[in-house]
Amino acid sequence: MVTTAQTFHADPRLAEAGFTAGVTVRGMGDMADAANRLRALDIAGLGHQPSYFHKQVHGGTVEDVATATSEPREADGWVVSQPGRTAIVYAADCMPIFVWDKGGRAGAVLHSGWKGTKANIAAEGARKLQELGVAPLTMQAYVGAHIGPCCYAVGEDFQSIFRPSSLLRRGGKLYLDLGAEARAQLIDAGLPAAAITEDKACTACSGEFYSFRREKSGTRMMAFLAKRHG
Repeated sequence: MVTTAQTFHADPRLAEAGFTAGVTVRGMGDMADAANRLRALDIAGLGHQPSYFHKQVHGGTVEDVATATSEPREADGWVVSQPGRTAIVYAADCMPIFVWDKGGRAGAVLHSGWKGTKANIAAEGARKLQELGVAPLTMQAYVGAHIGPCCYAVGEDFQSIFRPSSLLRRGGKLYLDLGAEARAQLIDAGLPAAAITEDKACTACSGEFYSFRREKSGTRMMAFLAKRHG
């Protein structure tokens, strides 16, 4: 999962399963800019095929990219089961989450901030894969770089939203571990704990990424997923 300014953060198991996938870094530019986005997809070898993104609303809706149109709909995740289309979600502190069948039948890419995590979008992605015939015990998952518990201070009301194991108290403040919560939700959905990996880089305190909390801007990273032909 090590990267440079001109490559991507990715779990190598995605490529082993027949997917082209990754998360861009700051050095590749703001992915809200169409030119940067197309350049990144070209580098990934996906510039030749159509790509689709949502109007992200921090919810729990996951759609099949096969039904995507040129008009973005309100949702925060995609499933991909056929080659020929690239699914995209954006993030800048929120988690980009990949869930896929290790046999390569289908995969999902999800955008999950605290609201999406509250909506259990990780488990919804797994459920959508089950609808395509993928058993949870054959699924693998990767939680991409996101704001970490080192930086993500939250209000006391979060104690009523998330499990205690996902919250830390330090210096009189409460901090949320989004990755721990996503892992727990995926395990609850039936994935083996050993099948879940997490990029521990923090977007807020690492200069490698864009961070909404740090920059208060609309700059974004892109997480993308496509199934390879053959």
